[in-house]
Amino acid sequence: MCPSSRPLVAVMSVLALAGAFSAVAAAATLTGTVRNEAGAGLANVDLDFINLCTGDNLFLVGDKTAADGTFSVVVPTGRYDVHFTPPAGSVVAAGDQQELSVALSVSLGIVTLHPGTLVSGTVRTPSLSAAPGVDLKFVNQATDRRVYLTKDVTNVSGQYAVRVPPGTYDIDFRPTLASGLGDTERIGLVVGAIALSGLVNDLRTGFAISGSVRNASSSPQKNVDIDVFDECTGMRVPTAHDNTDASGNYTVIVPAGTYTFNYDPPECLGVEAARTPGLVVNGTRNIGTEQLKPAVPVSGVVVDHNGAPVASAKVKFYDATSVGAPRQAATGDRTDASGAFRILVPTGTYGINIEPPAGVLEQVGRLSGVDVSGPTSLGTIGLGAGLAVSGHLVNPANGPAVNVNINAVESSTRVAQRLAQDATDANGNFTVVVAPGTYDFQYDPPNCTGLAPMSRNSVVVNGPTALATLQLPTAVIVTGFVFDANTQPVASVDLDLYRTNTGEKIYTPNDKTAADGSYSLRIPPAVYRITWIPSSLSRLRPAQIASASLTTSQALPTQFLAIGWFVSGVVRDSATLAPIPDVAVDFYPPGSSTPAWTPHHLTGQIGEYEIAIDPGTWDILYTPPAGAGVAPRWRRGVSVAADTPMADVLLPPSRVGVPVGEPPLAFAAYPNPMRRQLELAFRAPDGNAELWASDLSGRRVATLWRGSGPATVVVRWDGRAEGGAALPAGVYYLRLATADGAGSMRRVVMVR
Repeated sequence: MCPSSRPLVAVMSVLALAGAFSAVAAAATLTGTVRNEAGAGLANVDLDFINLCTGDNLFLVGDKTAADGTFSVVVPTGRYDVHFTPPAGSVVAAGDQQELSVALSVSLGIVTLHPGTLVSGTVRTPSLSAAPGVDLKFVNQATDRRVYLTKDVTNVSGQYAVRVPPGTYDIDFRPTLASGLGDTERIGLVVGAIALSGLVNDLRTGFAISGSVRNASSSPQKNVDIDVFDECTGMRVPTAHDNTDASGNYTVIVPAGTYTFNYDPPECLGVEAARTPGLVVNGTRNIGTEQLKPAVPVSGVVVDHNGAPVASAKVKFYDATSVGAPRQAATGDRTDASGAFRILVPTGTYGINIEPPAGVLEQVGRLSGVDVSGPTSLGTIGLGAGLAVSGHLVNPANGPAVNVNINAVESSTRVAQRLAQDATDANGNFTVVVAPGTYDFQYDPPNCTGLAPMSRNSVVVNGPTALATLQLPTAVIVTGFVFDANTQPVASVDLDLYRTNTGEKIYTPNDKTAADGSYSLRIPPAVYRITWIPSSLSRLRPAQIASASLTTSQALPTQFLAIGWFVSGVVRDSATLAPIPDVAVDFYPPGSSTPAWTPHHLTGQIGEYEIAIDPGTWDILYTPPAGAGVAPRWRRGVSVAADTPMADVLLPPSRVGVPVGEPPLAFAAYPNPMRRQLELAFRAPDGNAELWASDLSGRRVATLWRGSGPATVVVRWDGRAEGGAALPAGVYYLRLATADGAGSMRRVVMVR
């Protein structure tokens, strides 16, 4: 690991010196005193200065403490990790001071070295033979900081004995590169006052992955830290020898798997950090050269809703100019104790998320369209207060479901929320922070777990909320292809699956076809209605299977989508000629009361529509949204044999929401949003009429009333489908229409 990224165990107070790169002298004199806990000076303590830019140990003259523990050393200006190594036989542990900025002569004051407990053991190879030359890295769990140790390398017998301050540690055993073996870890070793001995740990097998790092001028970049993250567990994989050498080269040993490689250069190089996801490791390989762009600093200060600084907030940059807004890697991307940050990124335009640390009840902050054309100060960034929502996910064996991605979507608007700490931990637990509201929580486990995505819908959050434990089932894998009538693959077709027994739409991430028309979904085993919905920009028609038993992994038959013709136009208010958005445009075969299935059938913000429909003759009903103050209107006998632009449709005003001269079909719906029951009141028109509910795709889900006569009708609906199953939360359209097609519509939101 690059020294600049090694956490510290502070053995003396941190002294803030001048800025990192504003040297006012070529060298500075640093003085101080090293003592034990009793206050006695410690003689012959060795001082080492590790240059954070190069990773090199600085050669110094007179770098040991005097008999009274005092020291005075001359070092070049720069930034350093300082190591304090007691003499052989001492009972105190080594200490260090990290990220010390040296710009002028100064006293470092008192440095206290604490007693150390002897920890000893043996490291073995996978064949159980001795593993010599293994470097030990102790990380304090309480501070997440590495402690500097001496005599931390195994001998020819694979044995070690180190003095460590009391605490709880994760230990990384780092073998030599020549061994060809991978690191292993011991997690949560508790070190007290009594010596620990007899520890045994075995190294792992792995594959050598090599590469190089260069800048935009193709010059090698030394001391770039390579961090490797397992995409299944989300955990960093311990790797020795993970800093580039003077030639910019590196080699790390990792087990088989799929990984994200992070490249974190020291700040002094003035280049970007980078990340490469989706690297599959199943053998020794060279992954080539990572070329880092020049970078400029972006700075700012993060405060909470009360104006107090937020420490350890993570600042994430997303490239706003690239498709999908990929994340830009950044070294040192957390705020300090004062809430300040200074991060190097390439010039460009970014969306920036500010994620508060765990335990801080602030929402994720967002800056959009930030232009970074040079050094940029973002000023003070305020976060908003939020509410904690926690949960626990398990697998079918009731073990923890690890690294499951958590999404929160506002139930009625379907707006995704930005979350920090949005994955389950090693125990299957998560806590996210949101504003008060009603949300669908979506759980997306990594592919490698074999678990199916799930969701918990219509969760009302008006205070701290603990969700019940949810068991994620084992997934079945459903694959297939979508082609058009000319056997060409169709990309971006949206697949929606509904449980046939409940009508519930299930959560299916990554449910659009690829460029070759293929799809692959992980779903719980069940019987489903499946729909294939092409893009609204496509002239292709949707398709569906009413019932498919998907209880085992399988490939579905290739789905062919029929080619339709576009019917297009604009809907306006006849009185003002203003365009009317959200008008439902439905196509009925002449004489039929059931419209054709047209998923993308609502007008846009300027009243426009363009809907693909099968060739033929159609009666078209334009139904305005509730409260628009205009009446529905029919266009009958529209012949479609090619793309058909329509003249503007002018909807007349109506006091009752129906065309003038037609039976009054206005109706009230209360409450809206509905939770358990909706009450509908209307005056029944003369002649036969019916009231029904449809989902967003236009599919009829429930018939609520059929009848005739002028009497006032009151209908109560409990949100159930035709067969009695409870419908999922979401948006539904209620339509009241006569046999000749006159009607009106209400949009209702169902929450659970």
